[in-house]
Amino acid sequence: MRILPCPLQWLGTAIILGLAPALASCDQAPPPEQNEVMGTTVEIQLDAKLRHGKTYELVFRDKVVPWGGDLSPLAKLELGAEEYLVDQISKLGMRIDTNCGPETIPVELSWQDKATERRRRVETGGKARAILSLAKPAPMPRVVYLDNHGGKEAAVTIGTTSEKVAAGKLARMEFRTGSCDKALTVTLEGKVVGELPKEPKKSRAGVQAPSVVDLNGRHCYQVRTHVYADAKHARNAANLKQTPDEMLPKQRIVEAPGVAHILEVPPEAKKGYTGISKVKVLERRLCTPRRTSGHG
Repeated sequence: MRILPCPLQWLGTAIILGLAPALASCDQAPPPEQNEVMGTTVEIQLDAKLRHGKTYELVFRDKVVPWGGDLSPLAKLELGAEEYLVDQISKLGMRIDTNCGPETIPVELSWQDKATERRRRVETGGKARAILSLAKPAPMPRVVYLDNHGGKEAAVTIGTTSEKVAAGKLARMEFRTGSCDKALTVTLEGKVVGELPKEPKKSRAGVQAPSVVDLNGRHCYQVRTHVYADAKHARNAANLKQTPDEMLPKQRIVEAPGVAHILEVPPEAKKGYTGISKVKVLERRLCTPRRTSGHG
């Protein structure tokens, strides 16, 4: 039975007649029900590590959910009273473009159970906010250069992504590696050239090394050190220029960790530069003929 509030005149009478105990039989009206969960708008906020990336799409129930705002993007999901986001986490994900086509990465929420989600929804009056993060790392973007020097126009495919390379030109592909069977396979006009490294080498700064694909199979490469220095440091620069070139092995696919210029001539000087520095340059070289042993 619900307890009704005591009228004010009862209160005065009870005090006069010394009937304070009688007040125990009545009470103030209880607050409105605070444990009722109505339909809810859940605001999804990206984890700080993902805020600056604009290559992700939020997908819920196979539909793309638009982001609102720039500095702190938010996405809104509408849920019914009996729906809980934690029960539908498998239907929520971040979609990225890969060289195998769009793929969805599983995600995690800042709340992990239904009780926490219910409490957040009640406390906010039906407008809760959850922070979203990736349940596993997304593949890093990788760069592949296609060296068609001396060759005719050609079509190159890596995974399911294709690139037309003009005759005699250098082309650049950048993509995230997908999960299809041929994600690392490089084909030239339908014929397999080789496989990209599964785990690319990294520079000292932790940047993934680009790969260079020799499309016609007749080139060799080397890494050369290019030095920049002002007049004051010219003598020291001469010593740095003695750094030997690194001859890369003759193969169709090579890696170039820490290389700033791929098959391009770096500028001879930096305008207004003071001090001394060096950069690595990858360039073509003459292929050394194999030595053959034999008796004349």
